[in-house]
Amino acid sequence: MTISSQDARTGPYNGNGSTTSFSYDFKVIDEDHLVVTLKSSSNVETVQTITTNYTVTGVGAAGGGTVEMVTAPASGETLTISRAVPLTQEVDLANRGGVQPEVLETAYDKLTQALQDQEELHSRVPRFPVSSSLTNVELPLTLTADAVLSVNSAGTAFTNGPTSAQIASAQSYAEAAEAALDAFTDLYLGAKASDPALDNDGNALQDGALYFDTTLNVMKVYDLGTTTWKRTTPTTGEQANIDTVSGIAANVTTVAGISANVTTVAGVSADVTTVAGISADVTTVAADGTDIGTVAGISADVTTVAGISADVTTVAADGTDIGTVAGISGNVTTVAGVAANVTTVAGVAADVTTVAGISADVTVAATNVADITNFSDVYIGPSASDPTQRADASALQAGDLYFNTTAGSMKVYDGASWLDGYVSLGDALLASNNLSDLDDAATARTNLGVTVTNISDQANSSTGWLDLPSGTDGERGSPTSGAVRFNTTSTAFEGYDGSAWGALGGGNTTGEGLWENNATISANYTITSGNNALSAGPITVDSGVTVTVPSGSTWTVV
Repeated sequence: MTISSQDARTGPYNGNGSTTSFSYDFKVIDEDHLVVTLKSSSNVETVQTITTNYTVTGVGAAGGGTVEMVTAPASGETLTISRAVPLTQEVDLANRGGVQPEVLETAYDKLTQALQDQEELHSRVPRFPVSSSLTNVELPLTLTADAVLSVNSAGTAFTNGPTSAQIASAQSYAEAAEAALDAFTDLYLGAKASDPALDNDGNALQDGALYFDTTLNVMKVYDLGTTTWKRTTPTTGEQANIDTVSGIAANVTTVAGISANVTTVAGVSADVTTVAGISADVTTVAADGTDIGTVAGISADVTTVAGISADVTTVAADGTDIGTVAGISGNVTTVAGVAANVTTVAGVAADVTTVAGISADVTVAATNVADITNFSDVYIGPSASDPTQRADASALQAGDLYFNTTAGSMKVYDGASWLDGYVSLGDALLASNNLSDLDDAATARTNLGVTVTNISDQANSSTGWLDLPSGTDGERGSPTSGAVRFNTTSTAFEGYDGSAWGALGGGNTTGEGLWENNATISANYTITSGNNALSAGPITVDSGVTVTVPSGSTWTVV
């Protein structure tokens, strides 16, 4: 039979862990001509072995058959079925012998299949386009392990290229170069019309970053310390000034040689400005060389006068007064001699203005200067020890004052010695340090230095009486043994024996031959051990209140 043009390969099929039957659609003469290739999930191909790994159906069928896998390919694995007919010729025809058409056809089929197999194989081999002029392109005689193939410099053959390690290094270098370029572009931001607020990646600016200002046509550098952009080159106007200075370089050199004088003049720049304002007068003065020589002899006075140029201008407008001043030239010379003091006053001009604002007070002070002077004599001020004379070195007088910084107190002179000018309240009769125990009468009496006189020491009087404390049961407080009071709850006198309160005899007698007691007991009570108690009933004991009768004692309610 004939064989049509076809691709002698099927697949690849994706494994799923369950499918074992895979079809092929080309004719095979022998099952050994099939090649079954299994590729793992890590892209490693393994040719399977017939019978061990698979079996074949459809051998000799024009439409192909199936490959039955012993184990289903797993998910991630792929199966490809191809054909590889051996390049052999096994038909032996005897001379003048019989020829069977089927034998010839089978041989022709085998040859055709072998060619198809080669075509399929060639279809997977890289090749140059038909229009290429390249021919006989050769591979290297030997191959370098773990290296790639590259085209030689002539472009006529392949040669061994760099190894994977070299490629990795080149990649590392490329990444480093890319990082360096990124770092560079973060520092040099290129040309911009205004100061950028962030670098080219949108990150914060770095100290020392640069960019070219296209508005000012200058290079600028970023100062992180002040977070400002600064020019590295002068502006057009500044360059013009530089060019001007360059044109007078000789003069600059000359000035540099008298730098000390320049520094001196800089120190009197205000005077120079003043002189510039009276340049016409300077011209007039220049015409009088002799007088200038004379003035040069009093240059210090001239400097002094320059410091009061405004006053000089004022004086210049007042010729009459100038004549008067000329008449007191000696005084003027005197003032010139205290020019330093005048300068000092000028340095406190603000204070002078302040004093002018309180001129009325100054007038009052001037009127009472004697008293002010006397106060400065009387109050000597702070001192670590007793002064022996006043601040003006005169003798001390009674009433003089000073503050002793050692003792931290004011002292007054009595005419013979220094005394404290005030009394400390540290030992005074204050609640904070003497009467803080007012609830404790005994301690309060001790604090006050009070001695309690016995009642027996009091004078007897037919009209006198003794005032005892009184109050309810709840107002008994915290007594000590021997305390006596009048109980307003029971309307009876009572005494404290150190553990309990008890009624005092005679307290309930009405004067009519009757003995009265309270009908309600509102506080805990313990009968004294060894005593008996008698109450007129009925008696009500308040809730929560207990009357304790000791062993051997009785309480009778009648």
